[in-house]
Amino acid sequence: MSEVRELIWNGTIPIKVTLAGNESRSPDKQEYLLTVPRNSYISIYLPQILAYFRPSLNDPHNADKHDWWFDFEGVPVRWNWPVGLSYDLLTGLDPTQAAEEKNDSHLPWALELHHKNYPKDYILGYESIDSLRDYWLNQSKEACYLRDGNAKAIMNMSKDETDELWESVKAHRFATFWSITDRRLLPNTATNLRYVPVKVYLPVTNKMLQRLIRPTLEDKREPQTVGTALHEHLTELFPSRRTCIRARPLIHGIVIPLQAPLAELLAQCMFVDGFLHVSIVMIS
Repeated sequence: MSEVRELIWNGTIPIKVTLAGNESRSPDKQEYLLTVPRNSYISIYLPQILAYFRPSLNDPHNADKHDWWFDFEGVPVRWNWPVGLSYDLLTGLDPTQAAEEKNDSHLPWALELHHKNYPKDYILGYESIDSLRDYWLNQSKEACYLRDGNAKAIMNMSKDETDELWESVKAHRFATFWSITDRRLLPNTATNLRYVPVKVYLPVTNKMLQRLIRPTLEDKREPQTVGTALHEHLTELFPSRRTCIRARPLIHGIVIPLQAPLAELLAQCMFVDGFLHVSIVMIS
């Protein structure tokens, strides 16, 4: 298996979760530290976080409930977005300037945990871990449909295989996830791709842009690159196909060269839902 895949899979973000003051009966600030894979979901870790905070809750029975939510600097964090994507978008950090002393890396990433006033107008309702499984499976089917023109590859998997794939996501098992994905889901070559499953997230607004993007240019002789796709669909931010002038594209917190072919990136850098999630950061 690809070394690049494994390096990306092993990428993590240290997180400091603080219990909101109106949820705690303790006069002291309650904090919990954990490390979460970038290519995972914060809701997977909610049970262990609540288990830690249970003795401090106004009502310890609330630790058995699922409708908790996180925010970063007052902005709710979407439980259905990968952790790394949310971090990159909400912090707006440019990795090329991370070494400069004036830049705050926001690490550990400081999140506040709430139960009251669930922001249902901003984030989807969360009932249990099954909510995440259903969302992940629907996203995986959509990605499959874009790649193949149909969702047969994932629909034809047995229940045991689907369950095993989901468990590999939940438990963050690299070998199992990629073994099933390569064997059952991904086309053998880029030429078999119908479209590249890509979602682009805009800075400040955090709005998501999704377009049908083919793996090759119209003449089918040249590969579709990050630069050609962004120039076509976000010309104002990417006036050049080859040089980042106003903004940079990030995948898994890494600045991606505009010359990188999208089909090759998908094979190496796709998220566990089958998509390439590209966040845009402005050049300051």
